[in-house]
Amino acid sequence: MRALRGLAMGVRALRVTTGAGLIFTVLPDRCLDIPHISFNGRSLCWYSRNGIVGPQFYEPERNGFLRSFVGGLITTCGLRNFGPPCQIGDDNFTMHGRVGNLPAEDVTWGATWQDEECLFWIEGTVRESRVFGEDMTLRRRIETQLGGTCLRIENVVRNEGWREEGHMILFHMNPGFPLLDDGARLLVDPLEVHPRDDEARKGLEVYDRFVAPQQGFSEQVFVLDLRPDENGYTTAACVNDRLDGGLGLRLRFRKDQLPWMGEWRQLGQGTYVLGLEPTNCRTMEGRAEAVKRGTLPMLQPGEERRYDIAVDVLSGRSAWGGKNESEAA
Repeated sequence: MRALRGLAMGVRALRVTTGAGLIFTVLPDRCLDIPHISFNGRSLCWYSRNGIVGPQFYEPERNGFLRSFVGGLITTCGLRNFGPPCQIGDDNFTMHGRVGNLPAEDVTWGATWQDEECLFWIEGTVRESRVFGEDMTLRRRIETQLGGTCLRIENVVRNEGWREEGHMILFHMNPGFPLLDDGARLLVDPLEVHPRDDEARKGLEVYDRFVAPQQGFSEQVFVLDLRPDENGYTTAACVNDRLDGGLGLRLRFRKDQLPWMGEWRQLGQGTYVLGLEPTNCRTMEGRAEAVKRGTLPMLQPGEERRYDIAVDVLSGRSAWGGKNESEAA
């Protein structure tokens, strides 16, 4: 573990190396989120110009979240709101919620042998609470294996309080350059693709294809209803046929846990990123709109929800049935 400086002053970082080319970093002081992931020296995610920002510098007002948004492999949004800030009665809900800017407690890590497999693991708990208000926890465990190219993120959200709570969670996962580049593709099997607004409708026909950074590009957001496989899992992968003989990053998650996936398409100069966002609520416009539409998930006192996400590195076109050399040229 090492401490960082500047806006990252005091933030602890755990670096995990599997020995098979996969390296990633976990931040105990930011919700056990993962700001960096690389494979064979190639970054697989977008990392914002903010860098790592300590929780003491979090600005909850209005769109202050954007001043501490790291991006990376995963930024957790919730536990009571994601999307734009809003006010409901006397309750102020910050942009994308507070949990991603909260430090975890009871953080432990280690290595464990299971049969012939050596597992590396990190776990801890994040609490979002206030006097006379909510009391919710997120328990997270991250696992990978020696010699592996996959990591698993297990999440359990529990209502520890004595009242019913609205619960919105979104896992903001962010492929970026050089994986995301001109010619990269999003591999999904959607039942439906819903554009958020008129700007998104402009890109509906090319929601799964990407071009080089564009001057003045306006973000486009879609809600994808993905088809589950026979085991109940849905899949989304960003792949690049031209990079290192074919390289990709794939997410797998359960349809009954995370029924929808947001896609944030931001192909602008300066901010060039794809957001793949498994979520428990289809309303991307924030909590107030979810209340209005009747889509806000609820947690009863003592009730908990589990969200499991697997992240796989795909190496070589054969891993996803990619194009051959002539097609990729």
